[in-house]
Amino acid sequence: MKKNNNISFDELIKNTFEGAQTPPPAGIWEGVSSQMASSSSASAISSTFVKTIAGKFIVGSIVVALTTFGLVKVLDTPDKPSKEDKSSVINEQLEAIQK
Repeated sequence: MKKNNNISFDELIKNTFEGAQTPPPAGIWEGVSSQMASSSSASAISSTFVKTIAGKFIVGSIVVALTTFGLVKVLDTPDKPSKEDKSSVINEQLEAIQK
């Protein structure tokens, strides 16, 4: 960069425009405000969506766990003899005693 009286071009530009301000165009804040409102409502909607998905996942997991537990319990339970089976066993024992 070319020095001008020991001041670089960058410093010259910085010093010249230091403190310069321009007012924003009319309506810019309305646009920013509306975009912020729509993004906050979008985030609220997505947050609600995530909560419902998480809730459904939790409920689904509980249902699967309870169903699995019930099936294991039913399949592990030994078969109980029916009344007919009990009576036939008793009859066989009585016949064996009578002999």
